[in-house]
Amino acid sequence: MLSCRFYEIAPSETTFSRLSEISQLPKPPLLVLWGSKELEELLQTKYVQAAEAGLPTTGRQLRVSPWTAPDDTATYEVYMGLVPGEEFAPIRETLNVTCGEENLLTALGGADPLYATIGTDPKTPTVGGLRAGRDRLPDCGYWGSELVRRLGRERVQELLVGCPKVTFLPPGGVFYCWSWLDSGVPLTEAYRRYIQESEVLRSKMLDYLV
Repeated sequence: MLSCRFYEIAPSETTFSRLSEISQLPKPPLLVLWGSKELEELLQTKYVQAAEAGLPTTGRQLRVSPWTAPDDTATYEVYMGLVPGEEFAPIRETLNVTCGEENLLTALGGADPLYATIGTDPKTPTVGGLRAGRDRLPDCGYWGSELVRRLGRERVQELLVGCPKVTFLPPGGVFYCWSWLDSGVPLTEAYRRYIQESEVLRSKMLDYLV
């Protein structure tokens, strides 16, 4: 069962300015059964403010909260409940006690977003931030199939040499994580090279978005 809040606006009509007009209005929660026709109809006609549920495997709380940037690009943030101390664990261990690596990869491959950020308190880059040079692509996350195609799979493999976790998924995207084995990003020569060349990734990505 999901506890959902919706804005009274169709997803196709959602813009930053429209949400700014209505975002302060309180939205009562609505209990909806996962996979139901009612939920499908609501998702097609109303923009989601937030959806919450407990994971059936671990009981951890899961919250999905989309937001729209001033340039009208959408970001979907997914939060999972942690107990004190888990925020300092390597990503591999955090996934083991929350949703599981396999479930995460299945979800990423199914959604296949342009990119995704994974972490206990990650900074999610926006398209506007990338354009302005304020943001860069994450140290742990996912590059979608379109971005990998644009860069070239061989080029992506070269950029991620030395990364402790690299998994290409069936749609063509890639999950990678520099902090897979440690709580922080190890300052290895391979990671420094990745940072130096990340500007190339940013430029290629912006070319794709034009």
